[in-house]
Amino acid sequence: FEVQPASGEMGRLAQPYSVKQVEEALKSLGEDPSWSRLPRALHQHKCVKFKAFVNVWATRGTVLVQGGEAPALERALKELLGEAVDSVDVPEQLPDGCAWHLFVDGSCPANKQAGKMPTAAGWGVAVYQSSERLTTFAELYGPVITDDTSPLSLGATCGSNNTGELSAMGEALLWLRDEAPDKGTPAVLHYDSEYAANIVLSRNKAHKNVELAKQLQTLYTEVQEQRPLYLTHVKGHSGCAGNERADSLAAQGSEGKFGLQSKRWADHIDAAELACVANKACMGQVKVGRGRRPPTPATSRKAKRPKVSELQPLQPLQQPQSPGPSRSPSVPSVPEQDAVQGTTELTPLELEPKQCRDESAQPVRVKRDVGVFANLETQQATIPLILIDD
Repeated sequence: FEVQPASGEMGRLAQPYSVKQVEEALKSLGEDPSWSRLPRALHQHKCVKFKAFVNVWATRGTVLVQGGEAPALERALKELLGEAVDSVDVPEQLPDGCAWHLFVDGSCPANKQAGKMPTAAGWGVAVYQSSERLTTFAELYGPVITDDTSPLSLGATCGSNNTGELSAMGEALLWLRDEAPDKGTPAVLHYDSEYAANIVLSRNKAHKNVELAKQLQTLYTEVQEQRPLYLTHVKGHSGCAGNERADSLAAQGSEGKFGLQSKRWADHIDAAELACVANKACMGQVKVGRGRRPPTPATSRKAKRPKVSELQPLQPLQQPQSPGPSRSPSVPSVPEQDAVQGTTELTPLELEPKQCRDESAQPVRVKRDVGVFANLETQQATIPLILIDD
């Protein structure tokens, strides 16, 4: 049997649980479990609020989570069922009482082609809530919107690493401004792109992505009016769990996928799907452009014909000379005519390129030494030319 296909990542709970236990946990997350019973005692539920499937093997108690938002659902189930969740390190210099920690990152697999051709890029935001420890609250991701007519556009004009980083910053600021449950508690943005942070903080002047930079600076000011907001740098790919998770989410966005935990994106699904289609089309163009052309039969080594210079020169075959004058057998004889006034007896002429031969010359037999005509002999015939004087 085969489990229902679910693209994305996969997670597994450490402890065995019964179907009823998993069902109660799903209900706490707002799901209404409807189990599909498959062979080998497998119960499967397709989630509504998460892009994921939950698989429970009743006989063994194994719980497997699959789908694009599997990590977020896995963490939520672990917290409800009492399992340990991977913690995220918080810098010590931050003040106490920061309720929200948002890790942002961007991705563009074909960044070298950015600006030369349409390229696909994505953004990701991992949202953690702080109580006694940091716990996953939401995971936001999607493609970089380059269509300025889209309701999801932030002003990006192309897909690149920089626009991915800036879009992640913008989506995090929008979430804090419009969707975060409490408006007055402090929040922290954890970033790994100095370029994006300097643009948001107006430290550097944007020479590219000007509209996107203006939008982010406006959002930063609006969020600061609601709550204390801090920005802290995290070294990319250094083992920080929050940064690694944001990087994984951004990679999904660059592949033309998006999450529904952002109300902004959930309210504009049509625009989000259209952007994903455009992103996948860009990825297809890059793959075709970077691929190698297969050799054609005319250019392949096996089918390559030898050069003319490699062929051996044609050598005429020696023919024994018969005594007395004789004519070429290929040239028909011309009967002699009596001398008539106004007529002249002409002898047949043999024409060859660049030279004339005597009519008594023997025909040349040519034998080719290579190719499919190796054993074939050809005979060069002479053609008589008769001129008649008017």
